[in-house]
Amino acid sequence: MAGVYVHIPYCIQACSYCDFHFTIYFGRIKQTIDAIILEADQKRDYLKDEIIETIYFGGGTPSAVPEDAIRQILIKIKNLYPINSHPEITLEANPDDITTSKIYNYQQMGINRLSIGVQSFNDDDLRLLNRRHSGKDAQTAVTNAIKGGFSNISIDLIYGIPGLKLVSWIENLEKAFNLGISHLSAYHLTYEPGTELYYRLQRNKIQQIPEEKSIQQFNQLLKLSEQNGFHQYEISNFAAEDKISKHNTGYWTGKKYIGLGPSAHSYNGIERQWNVNGIISYCKKVKAGEEYYEKELIDERTRFNEYLLTSLRTKWGIEVEKVKCDFGNVYLDELLKKTEKHLIHKNLICEKNRIILSGKGMFLADSIIQDLFIC
Repeated sequence: MAGVYVHIPYCIQACSYCDFHFTIYFGRIKQTIDAIILEADQKRDYLKDEIIETIYFGGGTPSAVPEDAIRQILIKIKNLYPINSHPEITLEANPDDITTSKIYNYQQMGINRLSIGVQSFNDDDLRLLNRRHSGKDAQTAVTNAIKGGFSNISIDLIYGIPGLKLVSWIENLEKAFNLGISHLSAYHLTYEPGTELYYRLQRNKIQQIPEEKSIQQFNQLLKLSEQNGFHQYEISNFAAEDKISKHNTGYWTGKKYIGLGPSAHSYNGIERQWNVNGIISYCKKVKAGEEYYEKELIDERTRFNEYLLTSLRTKWGIEVEKVKCDFGNVYLDELLKKTEKHLIHKNLICEKNRIILSGKGMFLADSIIQDLFIC
C-alpha cells in the first residue's frame, strides 16, 4: 500500500509561525493545477503497481482554492493509479473556509476526512499566530462539518505559545474533545527562521515560555487525551478508536508515496525526490518536460537512521528483530549499546522485543533520536 500527497501552495494570508512553502498571490492557480495534473501523469510508474491507500491534500491551504481544482486533481489520480476500494482521502482546511456548499462538494468528490487548522480556540492566541478565524469560527466549522456528514475530523492545536497559561490550554483541549472530533494533532510552537515569530523572538518582542511550563502543557495533553478515549499513536497525534491517520502513519512506518506540487517529496523505497519550491519554476519545468526535482539514493545508514527517526516517534517503536533482519547485527549491536543509558534513565523502555519512548522520553524525543543515530 502507498500514498499520494498533493501540495496546494496557496494561502489567503501568512501565519506568523509557518515556514511551509506557500504564496498569498492567487494569480497562477490554473497553471499550478495544470502542472500538478501533468506531474501526476509523469509519475504514474514511480511506484510501479503499488495500490494507493491514501490521498492527502496539504499546503498551503487547500480549502482556499476552488473546489473544482481539487476535483480535477482527484479525478486524474483515480484515473492514473490503482486505488483501493476504500481510500482515506484527507483535505486540510481553515475554519473560515468551511461553508455548507464546500462540505457538500468535498463529500461528493470522495473526500472523507478533514484536517482543520484550528491551532487555538483563544482569540488572543489566534491574533499572535496571525490566523484568519476566531475561536467561535473554529467551533462552528467543526460543528457544521459533522452536521454535514463528516465522521472523520482531525483538528490541529498548538501549545507552548508565548503567554499561554495552563488553564487556557486545558480549556482548548476540553473544547476540542467536546466538539466530537475523532483525531487531534497537537504541536509545540517552534520558531522557524524566516517566520514573523522568529524575528519577534530575536528582537525580544516575545519570550519563549519556560520549559517546565511546556512540560506541564504536554502532560495535560496526555492526561486529557486518555480521559477522552484518544490513543497517542505518535508523539503529536492522538486518535479515537480506529481513527488514526493512515496517510501520516504511512510516513512513520516507511511506506512509499508520491508527492505532487511545488516542494512535494516522493519516496519509492530506493530513492527520495523533492520538487523545486518556486511555483513559476515548478510550472515551467513540468510543462517543458525538464527536470523539476532533485533526488538522492537512500544508502543503508540513511535508511537505518530514518527508520529510527520515524518509528521511535510512534507507539510501535523500534522492532529489534526488524533491525536485525533488515540491517544486520552490526547495526543492532550499536543500537543496543546506545540505548542502554536511555533505558537506565527511563527515557526508553524495552517491551515485547520493541524499544519505545517512555512518557518521560516523549518530551525529549528529538535529542534521544539524534543520540541513537549512526553517523
